[in-house]
Amino acid sequence: MFAAVLASPSESAPSLPLDAYLGLYHDEGYANATVCSLPLHSFDDPFLAPECAALYARLSGALPITTVPPPSARPSFLISRPGFFSYSHMLITQDVGNAFKGSYGFVFEPTAGGKKRTLGYDGVGDVDIKFIVEHEKVSGMEWSGVWGPGVIVADREKVEGRRVEVAFAKVE
Repeated sequence: MFAAVLASPSESAPSLPLDAYLGLYHDEGYANATVCSLPLHSFDDPFLAPECAALYARLSGALPITTVPPPSARPSFLISRPGFFSYSHMLITQDVGNAFKGSYGFVFEPTAGGKKRTLGYDGVGDVDIKFIVEHEKVSGMEWSGVWGPGVIVADREKVEGRRVEVAFAKVE
């Protein structure tokens, strides 16, 4: 169960307002990732990127074909990553502080004769995502649990004792 991998709600909240985490992030090897609010979330999304609008449109009316992670009262976002491996997005939910757990999401177009898109999730809570906050501003996000690390994360792994596989810088 998705909620079982998360810390208790009494753990620390994200260090910044939720809209500070939204926006475009970039990694040289993995290209762009856009952090979007959940379409029905209660906070404002001042950055409705075209990637978010396109993801919302694809998710709208899609029928679940796998166990969808249950809704959580904890802060959650979608990360739009169309065409990356075979998934279209990630659903991430806050764990502790600026650390989140992610699940890969897939939206499949209808097959011949079908009328509805289907939605599936895999690797529930398998990806660890840490937002980097410097000088009271989100400067990037780091992913672990994806696969092999990039060059720019080798020093952080040595210093912090954790393996970071992808390091995105926040662009906007």
